[in-house]
Amino acid sequence: TLTAAPDGDSVFAGWSGLCSGTDPCVVTVDQAKSVTAIFLPLYTVTVAMADATPGSVTSTPAGIACGSAGSACSARFVEGTQLQLVPQGSPGASVFGSWSGTCPVGQMCPMVVTCPEPGACTFTVQGPKSLTAKFVPAVTVTLLRFGTAPGALTVGGFSCTDASCAVEVAKGTNVGITASPGAGAVLKVWTGCSSSSELS
Repeated sequence: TLTAAPDGDSVFAGWSGLCSGTDPCVVTVDQAKSVTAIFLPLYTVTVAMADATPGSVTSTPAGIACGSAGSACSARFVEGTQLQLVPQGSPGASVFGSWSGTCPVGQMCPMVVTCPEPGACTFTVQGPKSLTAKFVPAVTVTLLRFGTAPGALTVGGFSCTDASCAVEVAKGTNVGITASPGAGAVLKVWTGCSSSSELS
């Protein structure tokens, strides 16, 4: 009976050869036989929260759960794990700004807290990684639609079709708001914009 016992830096992934699965391997020794035990390393992923602006970072699969500004958290994942880190701004206070470190993919969608998966960082765990998530102060922009004709206002990944919508954006950034008239409608006029282009 062969029993696999990983140390603290690996996990047992299973047998190959005469046995399969992860249960103890039982073989009858009646001739020369070969069995392979497969172990995979565990690697630490560390996420730091930059400065004092609030925000949070969670991971899929679970393990990373950072929520304190200026702190760091870490978890170990099996080599080959497809890991996604999702930052989330603090409603009314901040939005995600940027990653620094070793995030190879996934930057922000235009600093809007309501974007689906804003700034999600996705990578395959192939060694230790260390990243820093930066959040920036937010302000609330209220979008108002006047008139009864159909249409939508869009900023970042957020689309407003109601009479009034509020969206949080990074303080100090230039925000582009797009008006999309519905069937049989045109954009008449903008108010409250520093610059605009009228649609026909």
